[in-house]
Amino acid sequence: MERLSSLMPANLKATVLSYDELVKARSDAYNEMKGKLDGYDCPVCHNKGMISDIRNGEEVFRNCTCMNIRASLKRIQISGLSSHIENCTLDKFECKEGWQTHIKNQAQQYINNGGATWFTMLGQSGSGKTHICTAVTAALMKQGRLAKYMQWSSESTELKSNVNEEEYQKHINVIKNIDVLYIDDLFKANVTKADVKLAFDIINYRGINNLTTIISSELMTYELIAIDEAIAGRIIQMSGSYIMSLKKNQSKNYRLK
Repeated sequence: MERLSSLMPANLKATVLSYDELVKARSDAYNEMKGKLDGYDCPVCHNKGMISDIRNGEEVFRNCTCMNIRASLKRIQISGLSSHIENCTLDKFECKEGWQTHIKNQAQQYINNGGATWFTMLGQSGSGKTHICTAVTAALMKQGRLAKYMQWSSESTELKSNVNEEEYQKHINVIKNIDVLYIDDLFKANVTKADVKLAFDIINYRGINNLTTIISSELMTYELIAIDEAIAGRIIQMSGSYIMSLKKNQSKNYRLK
C-alpha cells in the first residue's frame, strides 16, 4: 500500500483534516487509482478489482462488481467456446418448425433446472445441435459453472497420441473432473477400439460421479448402442428426458439451405 501522502490530493496535503475527512480523502484517492487487471476495462474500480467504502467511520474494501464479469470471461476462456458463444444463443436459434421449438424449449428447461442431469442431442447433421449445446453450456457458465469444450475428433486424437503418461493423466483428469463437460460430435468418423475405451473412461467416470455432461453426436441412439452398450446406456440413463434424437433427414440440415 502506498504512503498516505502519495494518495492524498495535492490541495489537501497541507490542510489539517479531521479524522473523518482524512478517512474520506484516503478512500476517494484509492478509488481514483489505476489498477493492473486486464481483460475488462472497468470504469468503477479502474481495474483494481476492489472499491473503498466508508462504514461506521472506517475505511473498508469490497470486491467490485467487475470481478463477476472477469470470472465469467475467465470461464469462457477456459471452456474453449469463446469464438462461438456470441452467435450461439437460444435467442438466436430460429424456430420455423415444431421440432426446433421443442428442442429450444427443452434446452431452456434444462438451463432453468441448473443442469442437474445430462443434456444430449443426437442425429441429423446441420440441425442446430452444436448451436443448442453451446447455448446451454454458456448459460451454465453464466450461472457460475466452470465448463470445458471437447471437440471429440481432435481432442480424442490428441489424447490417444500422447505417449507421456504424466501428460496424458493431466489432460484426461481435467476432462473427467471439470464441472461441466461439453463433448461435441462424439464418435465422429471412424470409431476404433481406442475411441471406445477413451469414451467409456470419460463417460462412465462422469456418470458415476454425477458430473454435468453435454453431448452432441450425429449418431442415433441405436447406433450408439451398436458401438458400445455400456456407453449408450450411461448416456441414456444420465440424460433422462433431456436426450433428443433428430431423425436423419436432409430437410433438417440448414447448412444446405
